[in-house]
Amino acid sequence: MLKEAIGTGATVDLAKADAIAQLGISADSDFEIEVLEMPTKKMFGLLGTTPAKVRVSYDAPSEAGAKEYLEKILASLGIEGAEIKIEETDEEVSIAVEYDGDYGAAIGRRGETLDAIQYLVRLVVNRGADKSRRVSLNIGNYREKREATLRALAQKSAAKVRKYGRNVVLDPMNPYERRIIHTALQDVEGVTSHSVGSENDRKVVITLEEGVKPTGGSGYGKSAVLKALRRGELSRSDLEKNAERVAEFALRSESVTQAPCDMMAHHRLARRAASESAVLMKNEGALPLRGSACMIGHMSKELRYQGVGSSHINPFDLKNPIDCADYPFAEGCRSDGSTDDALIHEAVELAKSVHTPVVFAGLCDDYESEGFDRRDMRMPDGHLRMISEVAAANPNTVVVLLCGSVVELPWIDDVNAVLYMGLPGEAGGEAIIDLLTGKANPSGKLAESWPVRYGDVPSAEVYGERDAEYREGVFVGYRYYDASGVKPLFPF
Repeated sequence: MLKEAIGTGATVDLAKADAIAQLGISADSDFEIEVLEMPTKKMFGLLGTTPAKVRVSYDAPSEAGAKEYLEKILASLGIEGAEIKIEETDEEVSIAVEYDGDYGAAIGRRGETLDAIQYLVRLVVNRGADKSRRVSLNIGNYREKREATLRALAQKSAAKVRKYGRNVVLDPMNPYERRIIHTALQDVEGVTSHSVGSENDRKVVITLEEGVKPTGGSGYGKSAVLKALRRGELSRSDLEKNAERVAEFALRSESVTQAPCDMMAHHRLARRAASESAVLMKNEGALPLRGSACMIGHMSKELRYQGVGSSHINPFDLKNPIDCADYPFAEGCRSDGSTDDALIHEAVELAKSVHTPVVFAGLCDDYESEGFDRRDMRMPDGHLRMISEVAAANPNTVVVLLCGSVVELPWIDDVNAVLYMGLPGEAGGEAIIDLLTGKANPSGKLAESWPVRYGDVPSAEVYGERDAEYREGVFVGYRYYDASGVKPLFPF
């Protein structure tokens, strides 16, 4: 791309230096110089007030310059050796970056870092140019993935507006993303969209078109019936006839006798379900158990098999792991997840005496419930200490993980195997022994991504103790890790 600059100076050399500085190139660069005006001289050889003027022309290799600059930025983010492909036209410079490693740092939250890098590269490409060109930067096909997600969000939001008649306000977006939403909604009948807010906080609002009625929803059915009654479009006798029919059905249901049930058959099914849904997160040879073993941790004698709150049920036949196998036992920690030196010492000494210690840990009832939000993803400090010290005493340690949601696993590299049971139900104790001894195969898959640390979760900085804010928008769960390049500890 040809770039030119007019330089002035007391001498031709100074004018040339001025033009070179304007172009941002070095004196060794390959450029052409044209002297437009020579400096005027006064008598006795003194220079006058009219300076020299020169034109310096430089065929700027914008592709090479942009590539070199981008490589430096990526390297500063820990991304080296990426493949950079650049295509140029008179109107636009398109840059695609391919990288096999973790490129999340270059994407940022909702692509904010990527947009910032694109802006900086555009400055480099257009420096000294008479005509500005657009620059588009894409890493790992992030733009395409983001666009597809936004279009899906537009369709889903429009369907909600059509059904319930209430406006949907999306999270703040940049102009490019708002344009995708507006375009996706142009062909959707019954809804319209517009943007509101200041430039840095503009949001798309999707509304029902004037004169269009919602397709339905629980609250709207009631409202429509009452209006029909008032207008005489529905008779009271017809309404009461239908209400009586529903009431009769409810009364008949009360008289239905309980069907016979083989509870033990259901218990066997629960045992099978717990075994087959277990996830073997790691195994370097410790499982199935061979040789001597022991059980460590309060949860092995008081299994965390279900949640608290409305999910709590009365089990038919509950057995704890310690009741299902003849292994020596150490408490290791208390029921609330705390521990002390005496409990840890007992656990460590027992771990040293066997081939494979099996540690039961996870989240206690006080750490997760439907009634409150967790502050972080940490396990109880007592569980963390118990695992770490047992693993230090015996590297063949196996951890049986009992929790209903994701936790951080800072000790994952220190243990030999990890068996994730979730909350396995009343037959969980028997299922755990079946899995540890090889009688059953842990063939389950994770239902969600497990990040390395809570800070890797896109909502970590804004998630409150009371009101949940999912500001990552459509990038919930695996979509975020897939689009941003942040590598989870265990993927979905």
